[in-house]
Amino acid sequence: WAGYKASLDDNLQQVPWSASVDAINSAITLSIVRAARAHIPRGCVSSYKPYWSSELEVLRKQKNRIRHTLQVRRK
Repeated sequence: WAGYKASLDDNLQQVPWSASVDAINSAITLSIVRAARAHIPRGCVSSYKPYWSSELEVLRKQKNRIRHTLQVRRK
């Protein structure tokens, strides 16, 4: 969120505050949309698992290799 906030702050500095209310509203809305598009991911985002670690990933791959080896030997 730090990048979003920084981008939004930069965009809001360029708002023509002396313009009409409609122009200010449009500029603020555009600033928010631009910052959001730049810093908020779109599309399908994988589920974040806070308990998962690189050590668990290594163990999972080892388990899958062993399972595959056993399946091949059974045939």
